[in-house]
Amino acid sequence: MFAHAVHVYRQSLCLPIRIAHFSGLDTAIVNGGVSCQRLPRRVRCPVMNAVALAVVSVATAVLWLVKQGTNTDQHPVFFYLLPIALVTMLYGRLPAMLCIFGAALCADFFLYDPLYTIDIPTWREFGDQACFALVALVGVKCAGELFHRSSKNPPKSRFLA
Repeated sequence: MFAHAVHVYRQSLCLPIRIAHFSGLDTAIVNGGVSCQRLPRRVRCPVMNAVALAVVSVATAVLWLVKQGTNTDQHPVFFYLLPIALVTMLYGRLPAMLCIFGAALCADFFLYDPLYTIDIPTWREFGDQACFALVALVGVKCAGELFHRSSKNPPKSRFLA
């Protein structure tokens, strides 16, 4: 009975792969999830952008709950840098730049006073947003160079002749 239950469980894990295989999508299992790297480009780009926006949405929800729970004047916009770095490492520069744009808008709308408006009343808050965008863009560029090297430009070593 236990062996039959394990067999049924294994078959249920393969169901998304079988559906993807029969629908013409070439997929691979990576750490229990479906990899986006082997999907066709017309399917892969919207999926990566949707994941990027979902990451920003989750980070915004967490930061909004923290801001509602505490009565501080701190602006936690720089906590978006970690999710943006993860999106850069996993999906590349373009979805990460979409994350930066979305994070700046979400931070302005949900985290900065006056709440629920896209209005920056003071230069300090404008400076926070501009510094965040600049740091995030530089981080995306650096992480993109480190994690997504092109095969056309392999890293050159000064030790190899």
